[in-house]
Amino acid sequence: MLSAIFQHSNTTVLGFGFTSDIAVFNKYCSNMKFLDYVPKFLEIQDFYKKVYPDFAERGGSSLATVCENMIGKKLCKNEQMSNWERRPLRFSQEHYGALDAYILTIVIEKLEQEGSKVKNKVKVTDIVKSLGEEKNRLKVDNS
Repeated sequence: MLSAIFQHSNTTVLGFGFTSDIAVFNKYCSNMKFLDYVPKFLEIQDFYKKVYPDFAERGGSSLATVCENMIGKKLCKNEQMSNWERRPLRFSQEHYGALDAYILTIVIEKLEQEGSKVKNKVKVTDIVKSLGEEKNRLKVDNS
């Protein structure tokens, strides 16, 4: 079912630092190879760097920094490195996971607005790429 969703031509997968996520999927969920062939993928961190080439002076390009710069709110990352294998997940982990995914939709909307204002207008359609094309395949270090 996941492969049908991720590989559907109408689905655009949003990610932030997605290469590290893919490495974890490859290590622990080897059957999720379909992620190597996502037709439409948007790496939000790359989009942010194109809209704000001075991202280093803005504090960097971590998701927490991007959220603070784009929406004026701090993103709590306390649960990021918690034990996600232990079940059941704590409510704080569920909340973190949902917020970590949901916030990307808000950030992308803000980036689209800001991208239209910059000198060389950066559009989301310029950043979406196909992971099925060799040149766009995510490079993953499995060591």
